[in-house]
Amino acid sequence: MKQELKELEKKYKELGKEIERLKKPEIRTVRDLKKRNKYWCLDSIGEIDRCIWGGYTTDKERLENGNIYLTEKEADKKVLRNQIESKLDSDSRIAWGGNSNRVDEFCHYIAFYKRLVCQVVVGNIIGDIESGLFGAVNFPSKESLIKSIETHKELMCQYFDVDDFELA
Repeated sequence: MKQELKELEKKYKELGKEIERLKKPEIRTVRDLKKRNKYWCLDSIGEIDRCIWGGYTTDKERLENGNIYLTEKEADKKVLRNQIESKLDSDSRIAWGGNSNRVDEFCHYIAFYKRLVCQVVVGNIIGDIESGLFGAVNFPSKESLIKSIETHKELMCQYFDVDDFELA
C-alpha cells in the first residue's frame, strides 16, 4: 500500500508539471514572440546568433525582414539554403559568361519553394517570379544547370533532408 501511495504521489507531481507546461502559451510563429522569449537570427556575416525578444527596433526589423527563427535548426536551414543559392548563383554567372542578370525568354532554372520542393523548370522566369516563386537561379542550358546541381548535390541533399534525389 505504501508503494502504491508513493507511485500515485509521483504521478500526481508529474501531472502537475505537465499541467503547468500546458498552461504556458506555446510559441507557434515568430509573431507569437513575447518579451524574454529566445529566438535565432543571422547576423551581418550570415552566422547564427541567439537573441532574446525585447520588442526593440532591432527585433522588429529582423521580424519584418524574415530574419527570426524559433529554433536553431530553422536558422541552420536558412544558412544552408543561402550557401546553396550562392553556389548556384556563382555557377550561373559562369555559365552565362559572367552576366548573371541575363534572362532569355525561356531559360532553365532551379526553383526553391517554401516547402522542401526543388524543381527544374523551363519557362518564362519573370512570369513565374511574379506569381510568387522565389529563390530561383537561371541557367542558359539544362546541361549547365545539371552540372551545377551535381556539383552541389551533397549540400542540396542536406537541405532537403534526403539521401539522394534525381532530376526529372
